Amino acid sequence: MTLCQLCVSVTLTDAVMNSLLKLVLLKINESSIQQSTSAAVVICQHQSVNILPLKLVFDFILIDDL
Repeated sequence: MTLCQLCVSVTLTDAVMNSLLKLVLLKINESSIQQSTSAAVVICQHQSVNILPLKLVFDFILIDDL
């Protein structure tokens, strides 16, 4: 995935990183759950994630389409 390669090779600002996490986790569907969670893990491992937005975490937990 291109997003994972980008996150491994460059340091992203907090705003960009939070936007990417929102896109990856909130646009998740049944067919892309494995790739989306893997991308989120790569982002969190290779970037300096100080805090996850609370709304993002709650929205991800409450997704009932999966």
